[in-house]
Amino acid sequence: GSGTTLTVANKLNRNWIGVDNNANAIDLCKMRLNIKGK
Repeated sequence: GSGTTLTVANKLNRNWIGVDNNANAIDLCKMRLNIKGK
């Protein structure tokens, strides 16, 4: 949860797509990944 799979994929330089319908979860994931935008 909380973007763990996306974070690991990002660290391994893998392509990834994240989808969530909860704005708070998206914000948390973006913080963990240190990315901007939507």
